[in-house]
Amino acid sequence: MAKPITTSAYKDNTIYWQQADGDMTIGEPAILVEVFSDCISLEQEGNVIRLNFETLPDLAKHFNKIFRQYQGK
Repeated sequence: MAKPITTSAYKDNTIYWQQADGDMTIGEPAILVEVFSDCISLEQEGNVIRLNFETLPDLAKHFNKIFRQYQGK
């Protein structure tokens, strides 16, 4: 599995470039993660998702569950 390339954009903000892993997958456009005082923002090609901090623990658990299932394949 190809690891994303990350770059700090400003303070806690990070850009993730998702690389392709072999011939079977394609890379995705970069994702910008911005941290604000009341939420975080995920942006990819003009599409924005804003998440309040109260949502993050449950979302992180869900992502970890999906990732463990993916690794088990």
